[in-house]
Amino acid sequence: MNVNNTIYSYCGWSYQPWDDADTDCVKIWHDFIHDDGRSVTCDFNPYEKMTPEDIRLWIDLQMPGRITGGPLTSSHLNTIWQKKNIT
Repeated sequence: MNVNNTIYSYCGWSYQPWDDADTDCVKIWHDFIHDDGRSVTCDFNPYEKMTPEDIRLWIDLQMPGRITGGPLTSSHLNTIWQKKNIT
């Protein structure tokens, strides 16, 4: 496990991705630690880090889980946001 430093913080949550290296690929785990000690893992695409916009959307949307058979992507978060703000 290669733990990285916090690369972005929002609303008390610190994004702390870390690499899970296998023999043939590297997957990213998207861990978040809150200032009060709570922790949660976002089920986001394991092949790319979340952008600050992804993080803001995910937290503002109350940390949604998968909406398809696979992990969340930036596109999924934008779709959820648009649907929430249209109705």
